[in-house]
Amino acid sequence: MIALKASIKAIGLLSTVFLARLLSPEDFGLIAIIMALFAMIDIFGNFSFDTVLIQKQDATPADYNTAWSFNVSFGIVACIIVAFGADWVSEFYGDARIKSVMLVLSGLFLISGLQNIGVVEFRKNLTFDKEFRYQLLPKLVSFFSTLGLAFWLKNYWALVFGSLIWKLLVLINGYLLHDFRPRFTFSEWRHLFRFSKWLMINNVFYFLNNRSPEMIVGKILSPQAAGFFAIAQEISTLPTSEFAANITAASYPGYCKISHLPVELRRMYLVVMESIAFFVLPAGVGIAMLAHVLVPVVLGPKWLSSVSLVQYLALSGALIAMSSNTGAVFMALGRPRVSTLMGMLRVVILIPMIYWLSSIEGLNGVAQAVLITSIAVFFVSSGLIRFGLKIPFYSILRVFARPLGGAVIMTVCLYWASIILYQNGVIEVVMLFALLAAGVLSYAFSVVVLWVLAGCADGPEKRILRLIFNKFKLGKIR
Repeated sequence: MIALKASIKAIGLLSTVFLARLLSPEDFGLIAIIMALFAMIDIFGNFSFDTVLIQKQDATPADYNTAWSFNVSFGIVACIIVAFGADWVSEFYGDARIKSVMLVLSGLFLISGLQNIGVVEFRKNLTFDKEFRYQLLPKLVSFFSTLGLAFWLKNYWALVFGSLIWKLLVLINGYLLHDFRPRFTFSEWRHLFRFSKWLMINNVFYFLNNRSPEMIVGKILSPQAAGFFAIAQEISTLPTSEFAANITAASYPGYCKISHLPVELRRMYLVVMESIAFFVLPAGVGIAMLAHVLVPVVLGPKWLSSVSLVQYLALSGALIAMSSNTGAVFMALGRPRVSTLMGMLRVVILIPMIYWLSSIEGLNGVAQAVLITSIAVFFVSSGLIRFGLKIPFYSILRVFARPLGGAVIMTVCLYWASIILYQNGVIEVVMLFALLAAGVLSYAFSVVVLWVLAGCADGPEKRILRLIFNKFKLGKIR
């Protein structure tokens, strides 16, 4: 799953690098606004049946068929709603281009609804090699397709057609890789909705937390500002929130299988969180420290306004990533309302903060609001999981101690390395790679030293060394 997410995000990064130079911030902003609107519509039909089917260990073919039938039905309804609402949305934002784009992209709902529900078994049965093939191939083909369209069209239509190609390929690939063939029925709707109703509420809060900033920025500032925010968020969260989301997707079926064993569940949660913190903390801090070089090299000079946004959002992404696993644990325990309350708390803080700080700091205020909200939610989620699983306070501290210590040392090294490189007039491309190397080496060295000082305790360091030793047949590490 790590390899899958790393591959997909690497493709996404390359796509962003090329497209950011071919298209304008306004192009990205226009698509960001429309996709945020689509996400708002999707929350009314995103029943999260995949999560329900994974949690329900004795799910039957009728459960799968019912889930698929609801998805198809919503896809048809949503497609019609978008087609009829395109005029109104275009007038609301004062941009005639929105109507034609919405009409074309309305097909995304129908395509998504028709996807093979059987592929849920890849995650449920922990056969992640199949999940890898299911997701990666469509992403690769759509990357090259979108890039070719961008060279040809040189406008936002490249993003539109690229999205359609990606979803079509996911649809086709799902039926090629899994032999489940769904039938239309609603026979098991009561059983599915008993758990799904809370997940639907979670989807509302997820949308408000993750997609509403783009809609708000597009309305109160401009589509161009929405474009700056959307790209800054994508770049800043590449190795953090997205990485943790895939780890959570991989660990959730495991949590479900041992949800009746409190000691094992607690142990597994700490192992997963330790691994997330080990990678996410340095990634988030590192991107924030490198933003002044990363943005001009990766995106180009016309995106320089995104530098401060990337800094705030990178730190926010690290905190969100370290909070994300909490919801998976409570859902595995059959307590989805805890995730709902966490989502509601974040909305209550985020939306007012966006309006307040944007009126003072403009676009930077929006990013600051996201960061402040993430800090608050991180501490609340840590408290909930501590009491929910009865985890001692020192165990939670131990999870974050070495990654945090290594990130602090890395920050100091990157600060002084930046000064030295600037004073010597090193060009930005070389500086970026030099700072990346300095960050990786300083973090790796510092966490190894801290690990040794801690008595070579069990943790990500030992698991990585064990993997290396086994791979190259260097012996065994106990």
